[in-house]
Amino acid sequence: MAESESLDINELATRTDRLEVRTQYDLDPADYRELFHNSHECFMAHVSKDGYPMISPMWYTVLDDQIYMTTIRDLRQKTAALIRNPKMSVVLTNFSLPVERVKAALNEITEFPTSIINRYLITCSRIENIKAILIKAHGEVSDDRDLRARVHHALIDKYYANEPKEQREVIVKAVDTPNRVIIRVVPIRIWHWDLGKMFTAASHGPAKG
Repeated sequence: MAESESLDINELATRTDRLEVRTQYDLDPADYRELFHNSHECFMAHVSKDGYPMISPMWYTVLDDQIYMTTIRDLRQKTAALIRNPKMSVVLTNFSLPVERVKAALNEITEFPTSIINRYLITCSRIENIKAILIKAHGEVSDDRDLRARVHHALIDKYYANEPKEQREVIVKAVDTPNRVIIRVVPIRIWHWDLGKMFTAASHGPAKG
């Protein structure tokens, strides 16, 4: 949704009856491919020993249309959890507002501005700009050395794309250690949605198909 088409939040609050929430507002194929391959926001849920869903922020890469993640074998409970019970889910999202705009807005409204905002704030978005992919899956844990090196190189190239190649190699060496394992996400079912389409329907009525 273009910036000029954004709905007034007060108007929207009085019109929630028009949200066609029974309709699945799927991503367009091009948006799906871009989000699947290029999102930097990934959350993974696994099942704890006592049956609770546990959610972790993760970094991920896509190799041969498969999602791979990295984690530490002995210090992260998710490794043992996935070996014990491979059921998992993954959410990929987009956050489209420039981070500097968000920082400025938060510093204007918060009573407790701190340097944490500047150090750790991630990009975020108005809800009507959000696109997301939800993957129900099994997780396969691997300690294969060649796979680990390949995944770690791909991860660093993705998340440190602005760094010189020499610096990326230094980071790979720091990450690609023997105590790390790779998680391969084996999809069972995938859902995806574009909230902009839902908000457009709220504003103009459902698109005619």
